[in-house]
Amino acid sequence: MRGAAWPAAGELYEREDELRLITGALAAAGAGRGSSLVVGGPIGIGKSALLDAAAAAATGAGAVVLRARAAATERTFPYGVVRQLLEPPPRELPDDAAHHTVMQTLTGVLDSIGADRPVVVLVDDLQWADQPSLRWLGYLARRLDRRRVLLVSTIPDGDPRPEPGLTYDVTAAAAGTLRPSPLGRDGIGAMAGAAFGGPVDERFVRACQEATAGNPLFLSTMLQCMVADALPPDAAYPAGVVTSGPSPLRERLVGRLRDRLVASLRWQPEAVRDTARALAILADEMDTELVGQVARLDRAGCAAAIRSLTGLGLLVRGGPGVLNPIVRDAVEGSMTPAEREATHLRAARLMFRAEQPPERVAAQLLAVMSPLDAWALVSLRAAAAGAAQRYEPETAARYLRRALLDCPWDSELRAHLLVDLAVVESALDQSSSVRHLAQALPLLPTVRERAAAVARIAPTVAGPDMLLDVLRQGETELRGDGGRDTDRELALRIEARLRYRRMQDPAAAVDAVTRLAGLGADPALDTPAERELVAVLLQSATDGVRLPAAEVARQANRILAAQPPFPEHVHTALPLLVSALFAADSVADAESWLEACVERSGDQGGDVSRGFLRIEQAVVALGRGDLGRAKALAVEAYDLADIDADETSGMYVAALALVAVEIRFRPLTDRILRRYRWERTDRFGMSSVLGMLRASLAVADGDLPAALSQLVETGRQWEDAGCLNPALYAWRTSVAQLQHRMGDTAAAHEQAEVAHAVAVAWGAPATLGRALRVRGLITEGRAAIGLLREARDVLTGSGNRLELARTRLLLGRRLEAAGDRAAAEELREGHLLARASGAWWLTSEAGPQADSQPSWPRPVENAALTRAERRVAELAADGHTNHEIAATLAVTSRAVEKHLTSSYRKLGVRGRAGLVKALRPST
Repeated sequence: MRGAAWPAAGELYEREDELRLITGALAAAGAGRGSSLVVGGPIGIGKSALLDAAAAAATGAGAVVLRARAAATERTFPYGVVRQLLEPPPRELPDDAAHHTVMQTLTGVLDSIGADRPVVVLVDDLQWADQPSLRWLGYLARRLDRRRVLLVSTIPDGDPRPEPGLTYDVTAAAAGTLRPSPLGRDGIGAMAGAAFGGPVDERFVRACQEATAGNPLFLSTMLQCMVADALPPDAAYPAGVVTSGPSPLRERLVGRLRDRLVASLRWQPEAVRDTARALAILADEMDTELVGQVARLDRAGCAAAIRSLTGLGLLVRGGPGVLNPIVRDAVEGSMTPAEREATHLRAARLMFRAEQPPERVAAQLLAVMSPLDAWALVSLRAAAAGAAQRYEPETAARYLRRALLDCPWDSELRAHLLVDLAVVESALDQSSSVRHLAQALPLLPTVRERAAAVARIAPTVAGPDMLLDVLRQGETELRGDGGRDTDRELALRIEARLRYRRMQDPAAAVDAVTRLAGLGADPALDTPAERELVAVLLQSATDGVRLPAAEVARQANRILAAQPPFPEHVHTALPLLVSALFAADSVADAESWLEACVERSGDQGGDVSRGFLRIEQAVVALGRGDLGRAKALAVEAYDLADIDADETSGMYVAALALVAVEIRFRPLTDRILRRYRWERTDRFGMSSVLGMLRASLAVADGDLPAALSQLVETGRQWEDAGCLNPALYAWRTSVAQLQHRMGDTAAAHEQAEVAHAVAVAWGAPATLGRALRVRGLITEGRAAIGLLREARDVLTGSGNRLELARTRLLLGRRLEAAGDRAAAEELREGHLLARASGAWWLTSEAGPQADSQPSWPRPVENAALTRAERRVAELAADGHTNHEIAATLAVTSRAVEKHLTSSYRKLGVRGRAGLVKALRPST
């Protein structure tokens, strides 16, 4: 007999031991020492592939190959397997194959076939063979020792045995049992490399292993889907298969595998099928008692069913009782809608009665579309509260919206659900938040409850005047209410919101200082309401320059020390602290505090919340004079926080505009002006903010008269509303510089002196240093040098290196013109500071008035995008959202975010608009 010719390398992986056993048995059969082998293992492990390999090897060795595949639907067809093996079969085959003569006849036919060469009999899915065929195969298996016959059959673990005794007769006579193991990383890497035509990254191999547990069927199907859809071997794609959320790739996998997986369960006992359905509905539930209750089985019956599913390979390795995600989707997809809903509802009710965590109950209720009872609504609300505490607003909103579907329209519970939804929507969609709050108020029975509801929304959210009226009514009712702690907390929250709304009144700053003094030298900061009120009072005092910067900084930093760094603070009054500390030139503590907030938030929270957090960080970076970081954060914030154009978040837009002006980043300025149209409103704030942006564009375009007119108009509006602090908007120093450039020296000195006087009263080093620098700029001779040296000395105590850079460069040029040898040191230090700050225009040959600039940060050298990053970046540049990109590429939204972040870094951009210029420079 010739040597066995195995399939070409790459068709089977990590099956050397199994192939060696088959090779030995085939050689022995050729020498007249026949035997039988059984290939066992779970679904998809490659049992049929080993039969294919055995058939190919036998054919290559000159043996006769007889092959049959049994099927559950043909179990009642007598001699079905025999007829597949022996074509043509003996003419007359009696139904009763137990007859000894029939056994001998069939065996004799086999002997005649193998008269001059070995015979290899291959039977796939032995467990489904008909009775007569099984009797003959058992008869044959016990009589192979002197025949040139090799019998190899496959039988999956966990499958039912319609004829357990007859099947046992075949398997018990086997000389050996082959049990292929799941593929390891080497095998997975080899299979993936063959699919993609080259080596793949180790991270991709690990992701494939996690997604498929090394099951060759699952792995090969996944690789086929990826290749067909032109998806690159990126680790994010297999990871999407095992995520809890929907994955297009997983849907395609399920579509290809559903029939195979469901068929494996179709002929299982009803208890096994019911257990599989219960596990599919319960997802990652490990409580076997609950699984049994949902499947309506006792503990023993459930354990037996789980053992069967484990044997079939349908459960996750290392996690007994947890279905493979692909299997879970297939099983759930095989259920009718009514079956799915009834099972979800039964599971939810059982969990509720067992007092399991509300979110486990709610996860089941979300799949139920029929009307829910009161217990279910209560569970959904409790689950939403838990999600909100973990800073998962999208999850919380999902629970609340489901509860609202079945909540009576005129009930008080509906009001509470709407208020809860309004609170969590603050992080997602502020317009919806205000709308739902307004819907809730008429359903609340008392003034106090209505005021408490409004007080749960951030004071920075304006909303309709109705909300302001509710707060005023609540303030009136609570005034002199007896001082109960709960009432005091509510009263302080209401006061904070009313004072915030009155900050546009010039008298508010005076009143704020009086109120702050009444709270003592060190106001109590033990409760959130106390901290919110003091934050509002400090901002009012900052706007009106009614307290020294040092005192504002001290009090603001006290609040930060008392306030845990939770990212949810963006929906309170506490962001006012960032503004106050920026004005006071004291952002060091705020920087570390915000970093802790970002670290705590991780990937949680809505885009609005994360965008607001980035805006705060951008303001802090601006306060340190780090323009590069401020620019990156500001562009990212704009992309994340799709801030509504209806003034619900005016404070954040004003902060973003301030950063855009200071960093001289025209693309961001243009985008803000295109999005917001608040000039149509008579509210102070937004029209002034837009005026500030327009003035900066006019300066950049060289239209100095228009810039001057816009600055003066905006500055007057600002001061008329009581905002006198030059640290927040240095319009007077900007006007002085323009007037100086236009030749109106007297007017320039007048504006500069007023700005200097206010800066002295405020006392923040950065503000005072700027005022001195501008006076030095418009002054001639040695007096200018004296002013600039004073500015430099003041700014040495500032954390704002940009202002120091500007001053040292200007001082160096004046000293150079005067022939002073100290000029070189000032210019050198100034250039170093300017480059460190990202103020590229200060170091250009055109000097400090240059207004041309690159559109986006420069890319990182030698950092090419991967294929996956480029696909994501191209789709983002085309305007697709993260969710759309995830659906298109069959990955998770988190994977899209990771690819975008990496692309931004490599290309040197900080937002989607930058991708267009980076990827398509000709457009």
